[in-house]
Amino acid sequence: MVFAVAPVVASGQQQQAQSPVIASEGEGLETLAACVNRNPRLLVEVLVDVSNSLNRTDRDNRRVPALNAALGAFLSLTRPTAGGSGASVDVQLSSFGADYQVESPWIPLTSDSLPGLLESVQLFERRNVADQTDYVNALQGALNSLGGRAAEQTLAGGEVCRAIVWFTDGEYAIGNGAVGSKAYAPGLDMFDATVAGRRLLCEPNGLADQLRVAGVVNIAVGLTSRSSPGEIKQAEEAIQLMRGISVGTGQCGEVPSPERFGVLLDVSDVDRLTSLMLTAVSGTSGQRLDDAVVCGQQPCDIKADIEIPPGVGSFYLVSTTGDGVQRWLDTPTGESVQLASGPGPVQLGTSRAEAIALSPTVAMVDVTLDATSPAIGTWSLSFIDPDGANGANVGKLAEVELYLFSALRPQFANDQSFERAEPTTIEIQVVGADGRPVGGDLAADTQLSVSIADPVAGLLTRVPETRPDSDGIYRFEYVTPSDTTAAALNVTAALTLTVDGVALRPVVVEQAIDVAVPVKLPSLVTTQLGLSSLEGAGKATDVLKVRGPQSGEGRVCLKGFTPRNLPPGVDSLSLDSQGSCFTVAEGSTRSIDVALSAADSGTGVATGLLEVQLIASDGSEPLTQSVPVSFQMLRAPNRPAQVG
Repeated sequence: MVFAVAPVVASGQQQQAQSPVIASEGEGLETLAACVNRNPRLLVEVLVDVSNSLNRTDRDNRRVPALNAALGAFLSLTRPTAGGSGASVDVQLSSFGADYQVESPWIPLTSDSLPGLLESVQLFERRNVADQTDYVNALQGALNSLGGRAAEQTLAGGEVCRAIVWFTDGEYAIGNGAVGSKAYAPGLDMFDATVAGRRLLCEPNGLADQLRVAGVVNIAVGLTSRSSPGEIKQAEEAIQLMRGISVGTGQCGEVPSPERFGVLLDVSDVDRLTSLMLTAVSGTSGQRLDDAVVCGQQPCDIKADIEIPPGVGSFYLVSTTGDGVQRWLDTPTGESVQLASGPGPVQLGTSRAEAIALSPTVAMVDVTLDATSPAIGTWSLSFIDPDGANGANVGKLAEVELYLFSALRPQFANDQSFERAEPTTIEIQVVGADGRPVGGDLAADTQLSVSIADPVAGLLTRVPETRPDSDGIYRFEYVTPSDTTAAALNVTAALTLTVDGVALRPVVVEQAIDVAVPVKLPSLVTTQLGLSSLEGAGKATDVLKVRGPQSGEGRVCLKGFTPRNLPPGVDSLSLDSQGSCFTVAEGSTRSIDVALSAADSGTGVATGLLEVQLIASDGSEPLTQSVPVSFQMLRAPNRPAQVG
């Protein structure tokens, strides 16, 4: 998803959004969306700075409702989608000052578990006491914790998506530490330890690179609100390092296209922190509605009207008003419900609504429209003081922000494949939440961004944008390089719907499309391997599925494994059955066991390429294809850690 914080255009009563004081960079949310689309398992590490400088930069603890908003946005990923279930999301809350500390261990994020997580976040109001801001310990701790949880979820193989929401107001600062107190800088004073820490963060295969290799999307939020010249300079230095760690600028790491794995928000207005955090996680900007007025009785005529046009599948409402004020939501067809925070969503006509209290005065409502019968039209939100006409909040204003999300998504046509050295036309259909094709004016209000990645060569090609036809079908042409050894190319399609001049968050779908082989050769059904996780020395395994030729039998040979990235402490991996060949009958499918053996122990993600030779029975020229391999490794218990 393309990150956007541009001002939006008014529609009816919806005003142009107040342009927040924020700079944003990176394409990490698009990467995260594509990952969750492939495999709806997500781990989220919420990492919070507890340094004492927050007593100046966030006196009112605005980061607490902002973090609550982030949790609410991640919870929305768990709701069922058209034709399937939602993602499973696990969350861990951690803090950092001089060290990394787990505040709330890994827990599946659900409507039932959310209240407990919000209570844990509330404790950060009293945690502004640390005298250091140690990025190295924070990120190493988060990386290790994500790796451990990922290993638990990939015991049998497969992929799990990972993200860090990282909040800080300070620069990397460890000057108050004692000589030799940093495990990553043994025996060094704090000046030399700081130099060593910066090197560990940004050197090749350092912490920033290790996060990217592990596929961790790093959403870094830097609070840079300062007043004095000295504080401003300090904030500028802090954000430069955060920029390098998150999106790779300033020669921080050497992983290609590091911006794919990061999002950086430079926030200089703490009062806007909740909406900005929600923007960071959800990938869309809020629209400020006309203020409503708190009434003393029901029904209340002074409401915030909300226009929901065709093509929208869900929306958030974030409202701010007095403590204890009731919120009532009305649908276009007249259904009404009081939005009280409680376990799980409530049914509202054909829609579902779930309220989350972010603070005593701020509430977020997540509304999902029905896929086949969406409640488009004018909704309204009213505010009632339960004490009646003489209530203390009667007559006060209530602020409301609206976040719209598209119901439209891109869908690849079936049975498509690329031909080496030949132009291939790929078709992508615009479909609605119910899976039905969408054409006409609604499809014409969409834009499609397409990129094609060769996972073996590491090349990324962005396809020139085209327009959909009247049936809502996008077509683009691509010529596959003749020398590619990839068994499949990964095509990412991001569809953006524009409503009244507002570009909604793109809906991202990624699909591996095969690179065709001659009919006399066997072909690879498996084009990417996610091996079982491995703790200590041992073997990581998976199954490679192959299909027999269309004509005659064929053979498949495991030629070798080439590592690309190995965790610190792991020198090599060896391929069992290297050089072994397997016969595949015409038109049949065969499963071949693949095992990689490790003699060393380390923590991190191991990646590489499995070379497979495809051989025809008639003696024609064989073809070699490469299959990307990845799996999680964990250091054996009681083995010392290696940083960098």
